[in-house]
Amino acid sequence: MLSQEDQRICSRFESVISRMDFSQYDVVISSYGPIWPVIIGSRIREMNPSLLWVVDFRDQWLRDFDPKVERERKLYWARTSTRQADLFFRVNDQLDLIETWGKPVLTIPNGFDPEDRQEIQTADRFIIAYTGTLYRTDDLQPFFQVLKDLGQSGELDFQDVSLVYAGNNSDSFGEEVRQAGLEEIYTNLGLVDRKESLQLQARSSILLMAGWTSESDVVEWSGKMYEYMMAARPVVYMMNTTIPWTLPARDMHRLGGVCYESCRHEETQPELREYVRKMYRMWKETGQVRVEQDQSNIDQYRYDVIAGQVYDVLRRELDSRNS
Repeated sequence: MLSQEDQRICSRFESVISRMDFSQYDVVISSYGPIWPVIIGSRIREMNPSLLWVVDFRDQWLRDFDPKVERERKLYWARTSTRQADLFFRVNDQLDLIETWGKPVLTIPNGFDPEDRQEIQTADRFIIAYTGTLYRTDDLQPFFQVLKDLGQSGELDFQDVSLVYAGNNSDSFGEEVRQAGLEEIYTNLGLVDRKESLQLQARSSILLMAGWTSESDVVEWSGKMYEYMMAARPVVYMMNTTIPWTLPARDMHRLGGVCYESCRHEETQPELREYVRKMYRMWKETGQVRVEQDQSNIDQYRYDVIAGQVYDVLRRELDSRNS
C-alpha cells in the first residue's frame, strides 16, 4: 500500500532506528504528509512503548483532488497507522483526521520565524508577486480581469507594473497569465531559494495568493500566507470556494489585505478592484505602499509563541503519565 518512494525511505530508516537508543528521549513527533514519517513513528513507538507518540497533521488525509486509488490508500493508513498514537496535533480545527482512537486532538497552527523578516524595500515598479505553489484548484482569472479593467479605464498604467512569479509551477502560472493576455507585464523567476523569495516579497507592492476550500476539504491559511503576514505588505487572497466567509475573508482586514471569494463574486470583486486601485495610487503618489495590521493577531503565529504552546502541552502530557 506504500508508494515505492515511501517504501524506500522506510526501509532506510528501519535499519537506522534499530540501532538507536531511545531511552534518552521522552517524545517522538511524526508529521504528516507524507506518510512515511507516520510509519516510522509507529515503528519507533512499537519498539519503545514508554515514549509519548504525537502524530502531527500539517495536511489532511484526503483531498478533493485525490484519485480513487490514492484515496483508498490514504484511508487504509488513516485507519491503521496511528492506532498507537497518544496525542494528535492538527493545523486547523477543520482538518478531518478520519480516526483518532479517542485520543486528545489539539490545534497547532503553522507560523513564521520573525528572524526571517526582511526590511521593506522600495522599487521603481509596482510589483505584484506570487511566491509558492499554484494548485489546479486555484483560479487567478478574476484578479487578472481586475488588472485588465483598471488598465483599460486608465486607472493603472501597465508600463509601471511587473507581475512576477517565483516557484515550481511556472507552467501553470504562465498559462493563467497567457489566458488573461498579460504576457507583456509578466516575469517568471522560476524556483528561487527562500532568501530570494523573502526579498522579493519585501520589495513587492502586492503579494498575491490563491487558495480553495469546499465542504469536504476546508483549507484556512495556505502555508505561504504566514510569510506574507510577516512581510507586512498588501496581500490579495483569491479564494476559489463554495463556502462563503472563509477564514481569509473574515481575517484579511487584520493583515491589511483583501480576500476575493468566487461564491461571493458580486460582493467581493468590487472590493478587490478598489483595493488594487488604492494600492497603485498610493505607490504612484508616494513611491511606496503601506498597510495597517493587527499585530497581536499576527503574533499568535510566531514560532516562539507556537513552540511555547507545544512545550506546555507535552509537559502536561508527560507529567500526567508520571503522576
